[in-house]
Amino acid sequence: MDIRQNLFHSAVHLDKEFISLLAGGLVRTPSPSFYDVLESSCYMLLYTHSGNGSLASMGKTISLSENTLLFWDCEKPFKLNASSPIWGFHILFLEGNTVSSYYKYFQSHGPLYHIAPSSDIPSYLQRLDSLAVIDTTSKALTASKWLTDILTEICVVTMSSDTHEAHIPAYIMEMKQLLDNSYEMNFSLTDFEKRFGISKYRLCREFSHHYQQPPIQYLNARRIDAAKDLLLTTDMPVHEVGSAVGIDNTNHFISLFKKNTGTTPFAFKQGAPASIRSLHFSYKPDCRPQ
Repeated sequence: MDIRQNLFHSAVHLDKEFISLLAGGLVRTPSPSFYDVLESSCYMLLYTHSGNGSLASMGKTISLSENTLLFWDCEKPFKLNASSPIWGFHILFLEGNTVSSYYKYFQSHGPLYHIAPSSDIPSYLQRLDSLAVIDTTSKALTASKWLTDILTEICVVTMSSDTHEAHIPAYIMEMKQLLDNSYEMNFSLTDFEKRFGISKYRLCREFSHHYQQPPIQYLNARRIDAAKDLLLTTDMPVHEVGSAVGIDNTNHFISLFKKNTGTTPFAFKQGAPASIRSLHFSYKPDCRPQ
C-alpha cells in the first residue's frame, strides 16, 4: 500500500520555482507494518518523533530513529517498515526546482539529519500539520516558506558541522551522546567529572563552547522535547510525563516546560490540533522514548 493514500493532499500547487507540499501528515503505526511507496518525481521528508522504523530501497536499509529527519528522492521506490511497538513520524511529499537544489547540497552528507534539541524543525512540522487542508494560494505559500526554512537548516547545519565536529574532543561528544540517548537518567556534572577524570568546570566550559548551551541546560531542553512528544501522542497525565523524561518533581517539570516553551504542559496539550490529539494512545512503559 502506498502511504500517500492515507495523508492529506494539497489542492493548490505553486509554480515550479516554489516548493509545493503535495501531501503529508502525522502517522502512528504499530509493528509489524509496512508501506510501499511507488516511484514518483517528488521528494520526501520523514521526521521520526517516537519509536523506530526503517527505509528499504534497492537492497539497502536505512534505520530511522527518534529525532532523525530523512530527506529522500522518491524516484527511487522504497518500503517503510515499523520496527518498534509504535512508530510515530511526520511525513511530507514535496516538489519544486528549489527542492532539487537543496537535495544536491544535502545528498553528499547522507540521507539523514539528526535534529538538535534547539532546532525549530519539529515546530515547523506541527505548523504544517495544523494547515490540515491546503486549499488556498496563501496556505500553499505559507507551507512553502516553512519548508524552505526546514531545508535551509538541514543544509547549512550539516555543511558547517563537518568542520565543527572534527575539533570537538571525544569526551565532549560522548557526553552529548549520553544526554541525547539517556535523558531520563539523573546526570550531574560531578558524575561526568568522575567518568572522564576531567574537572567539571572544564567540561561545562568546553561543552558550552561547542554546543552553545551548558550541559544541564542542554539536558533539560532534550527532556522537554521528549515531554512534548509524550503530551501530543499519549494519554499520560502531566506528572507521569515529567517522571518519564527524568523530572520527578511535577512543579519543577511544569516550571521548566514553561521556561522552554512559554506555556504549561496542559495548555500545550490542549492547544494541539485536533488531528494530533485524536491520535493519543494508552501509555505503556515499554513504549517510552529511549
